[in-house]
Amino acid sequence: MTKPKIIYLCCLPLIEKREKDFFINEAADAGFSVEYWDLTKIYSPDIAFVGEVERRYVRKIENHCELEKMLSAQDIKRCFFVIIITFNGKVFKLHRLLTKNNCYLIFFARAALPLDYANESLFKRLSWDFSRYLNIDKIRMTCLTPIAKLYKRIGFIKDYDLVFAAGAAEASQYNGRSLVVALNHFDYDSYLGVKNTAARIIKHKYCVFLDDNLVYDTDFKSTNTRTIEPAAYFKSLCSFFTRLEKKHHLKVVIAAHPKAKYQGPEFGDREIIKGKTNELVKDCNFAIAHYSTSISFSVLYEKPLLFIYTNQMKEMHYFQAIKHFASVLDATILNIDTISGNDELQISSPNRLRYEDYKYKYLKSKSTEDKLSAGVFIQCMTELAASV
Repeated sequence: MTKPKIIYLCCLPLIEKREKDFFINEAADAGFSVEYWDLTKIYSPDIAFVGEVERRYVRKIENHCELEKMLSAQDIKRCFFVIIITFNGKVFKLHRLLTKNNCYLIFFARAALPLDYANESLFKRLSWDFSRYLNIDKIRMTCLTPIAKLYKRIGFIKDYDLVFAAGAAEASQYNGRSLVVALNHFDYDSYLGVKNTAARIIKHKYCVFLDDNLVYDTDFKSTNTRTIEPAAYFKSLCSFFTRLEKKHHLKVVIAAHPKAKYQGPEFGDREIIKGKTNELVKDCNFAIAHYSTSISFSVLYEKPLLFIYTNQMKEMHYFQAIKHFASVLDATILNIDTISGNDELQISSPNRLRYEDYKYKYLKSKSTEDKLSAGVFIQCMTELAASV
């Protein structure tokens, strides 16, 4: 008898990273029938996304009516639904449909970060970016999210049946509500595959900038979130990088965000490399960051970290994330628009106790630190399939 079907539900198009991070090919190789239900037309119809890949198993769903028909056509008892969507008011109807059809729900909790502003009051969040909350969709989601959470508490929307959690911070959110299986963060798996390789991408001495794609990220557009203007931002970065290069006698290399589409001149004549952040951090002297999740590579390789921001960034909501990251890791933080001398360009050594705490809180667990998550996932799903 064939194995059950694994259906991935996502409100974004399929990209290679998502295919890799959720072990879609591994699931197919293990004998599962797989489908990726692309709900972009329902949740982000007006946004153009970068890097979409075409696969035979992708199903593009136009509206909730079509989604309901797709669900009705499935042998629900032999389907597992992997939800690649954060639970909030925007997807309330989706979760209600899944609950009514008694779907087996699986969630990957691998996105915990030390972001203290997530718990701030609505009034304070409004003060950071008032225009964001004037958007009709945002107002609707802000109102619906508390209702969705209430419905979850009273059982009108079901909890996830199974949660794959990376690190203690994520596991603690679901223990007692769902079956929790430990695995690693995406970046930790990537680290395991690269840490012992001797080859270097860059032969000379360098530091790496962990790009956040702050200017062009489509996530900001889809959430109507205000961000910085390009010209001043890139001018500040280039000026700072030049001073840093002279001070430390090295080159700054740009580890481009996966969704970035830089044309070249944004960072002067500096080398821009996409898809190799892990390898670049492994051999760098130190890393420069705003609040990129790829900070995890610096922690894993125990590299010094320098957090930076500009005057304009100080007015943005993500400035709180930058400050908190620096505080949690006990790293240097600089406003690169107000530097007056080279003494401010010193790079402090890593606080190894803080780094170690970060690893187990957000990236791995004792039971999985020597295992690849794909193996953990396939073993768990195979055991689960045997029970249906």
